[in-house]
Amino acid sequence: MILFPLTGTYAVIELDVHNSLQALDDPIADAAGALIRATKCIVYLQAVLQLPVPDSPTFKYFVYGVGPGLRPPNPELCLTPDMSIPIHPNTSHPSGTRDAVVTEPPFPFSGCYRWCGRDMQFDIRILNDGHDYETDPRIALPPIQQVRLGSMRGEDMGKSLCALRKKSRESRYSNATRVHEETQTTVVDSPARSFEDVPSHLVHLRAVDVPDGLDFSFEESEGSCWDTSSSCSLDSHDNETNETNETSESLDDLGPNIFGFRSLVDDDLLPIVKIWLDLEAHIDGGSVPDPTEFIGQRDELIRIITESKTRAAVADVSPDYLQS
Repeated sequence: MILFPLTGTYAVIELDVHNSLQALDDPIADAAGALIRATKCIVYLQAVLQLPVPDSPTFKYFVYGVGPGLRPPNPELCLTPDMSIPIHPNTSHPSGTRDAVVTEPPFPFSGCYRWCGRDMQFDIRILNDGHDYETDPRIALPPIQQVRLGSMRGEDMGKSLCALRKKSRESRYSNATRVHEETQTTVVDSPARSFEDVPSHLVHLRAVDVPDGLDFSFEESEGSCWDTSSSCSLDSHDNETNETNETSESLDDLGPNIFGFRSLVDDDLLPIVKIWLDLEAHIDGGSVPDPTEFIGQRDELIRIITESKTRAAVADVSPDYLQS
């Protein structure tokens, strides 16, 4: 008997708004949650994020969305449509050189891609309802395919990170150049003035200088962002976690992390989802849904939960404390 879905598996998920909000006992949150029209989404179960012991009320996973076509661009994160991994029988990719990952048994839908990028990954919780997942049909990636997928994912994340660093440097040097020109203008207009005569709000700029011969092309040297030991490497969940995984409590104070998993204090902000492993049986008409719709609904549910917990915290504060 297997009480939780195994990683490396593809699944259909849908927000379980009722169970996500039930513990809050908040009519305002319930009313807001009722407005969410939950849609389904195909995901790849990348990793389980806490030890799935039998008496756990929920199981926590890190997943990636699967979409019907190439991922949408995200200029802010320097993510492009080619940062997608085809899933066989789909063999198309803009590069012409990226081979599809092959599932066992064969993936039932054509034209699908595993979408890469921080905006297409998220954490979920699955209710431990005693269901035996061992008897469910399971479409998964064999180990060698998981290795290939990880390599392609790392390649895409490396490209994104290099582009972000280049973008940051260009912005930084552009600002430095502008500041340098402002300080030069201030001094050239009054060449006889000393720095003591420079307005106080510009004094701190006198040390800003742009070295002669500075190269503004910012071209990456070959391999500069492909060293897996460097800070460019994004092949870990720790470098890609979203705001719901953050906590002000030091993990060092929680005792030894023996199994490499950690249940953080904000886990209850993560929505609970319904999950099915039989993809064909739970995708209406064989039309693969766009993951961005699910992600938007998930973000909305997190907002509802956060606001409810804030209201509860304020209500628990005594009048004397509020007056102080």
